[in-house]
Amino acid sequence: MNRYFKFPGLILSGLVACCLGIAAPGQASENLLNQVITNYDARAFYLLASRAGRKINASKAEATVTYLKNHPENMTSVLNRWDILYDSESELARKQAEWERKYGLRAYVLNSRYYLILATEKDRDYAAIVGFYLDRMTDSYATVLGRAVDEIDRYALYLYPDEASFRSSGGPARAVAYFFANRRELVGCAQSTKGTSNNIQRILRNFFHEGGHHATLYRMPRPYIWLDEGLAMQFESTGVSGSRLTGVGTSINSSRLKRAAMNVRGNRTVEIETMMTSSRRQFNQRALDNYAQAWSLVYFFRHGSRHYQRNFENLMANLKDGIDYDEAFRRAFIGVDWENLEDSWKKYVRTLRPRSTSVKIADIEKMRQSLLSYDQPRLTSADHD
Repeated sequence: MNRYFKFPGLILSGLVACCLGIAAPGQASENLLNQVITNYDARAFYLLASRAGRKINASKAEATVTYLKNHPENMTSVLNRWDILYDSESELARKQAEWERKYGLRAYVLNSRYYLILATEKDRDYAAIVGFYLDRMTDSYATVLGRAVDEIDRYALYLYPDEASFRSSGGPARAVAYFFANRRELVGCAQSTKGTSNNIQRILRNFFHEGGHHATLYRMPRPYIWLDEGLAMQFESTGVSGSRLTGVGTSINSSRLKRAAMNVRGNRTVEIETMMTSSRRQFNQRALDNYAQAWSLVYFFRHGSRHYQRNFENLMANLKDGIDYDEAFRRAFIGVDWENLEDSWKKYVRTLRPRSTSVKIADIEKMRQSLLSYDQPRLTSADHD
């Protein structure tokens, strides 16, 4: 059964809501939402709010569900305030019509296993490529992140027809994709020189990174930025060989490594303990340097030291258990010799060398056939019944 996120509104009768159709595969968000509605489960609310990109802690989640238990008539308005209710099907249909008016091209909603991809008729092959490899990457994120705490709901993916339209939609400079957590969307653009290997490599690696944020939210509440970005960067240099992905979580991004190593040599790094507790605003004050350091830190924790790998794994396990980041961090790194950790990490960075991967895509017809609706311009009951 292939269904979209459908939140037609909660109809409450006492403490019980009507059934809500949520994205397949799996009923991840529906199950969590039902736990909130029927059991006032604070953990479920905590995960749903985090997946919507909202900053929340366990005590706030507990207070919110206690309020809902006493005021069930306010359920819909409260869930809307936390961006938990979002009608992706209506938004897809609205944007589909808007794109056809704006760009003068027929727009298609293409179904992959994990994504609903909106693209214009000229970009269906790009959509097929992106969907084909993002499906494989979604299955592969577990190599770094571990298994998801529940099944992953299908997300909307908007593939704008060119970089100009992508930028006008809010796309960041220098990137061709981003993750919009509040609306559970991946947003990107087809490349101007269609079909060249460099452009396909660029868009796939951007989507591999941004999809990593989506995957992280299905394993833990959204972590601090060094970890959120550090995890996503483990995937951005993944290679493609036909239908297979190569170097998932092991390939080394040469530009990240070059900057990280340069800053280590020049003694221009942020102290690790400071970085691991930095806010998003603090982190972004030295964005390029801090992104490179965050990538190298996560790579070090995963590959560079069995001793510190245990601390990192404990942090990840604590977060997956729903423990707030500050407490999860304290428990995982209590008693750590920060000076020794700093020295070990710097020595490891100096030993790293780029480990490149290439992108050689599969036959385009195979990727077209992997989609469930390549030739259907409009949503039909067959797409989601």
